[in-house]
Amino acid sequence: YLEKANDVQKYSVMYEHLRAQALNVDQSRQFIADVAKEYAR
Repeated sequence: YLEKANDVQKYSVMYEHLRAQALNVDQSRQFIADVAKEYAR
């Protein structure tokens, strides 16, 4: 487990960066559907 404040802060910042880049629910659903269609060909 991360307990040191510096470690927690570092990973919190990284998590927020990932969250900011992530697709929203509708975009995720559409992306998965599009990928599934491509693989079904």
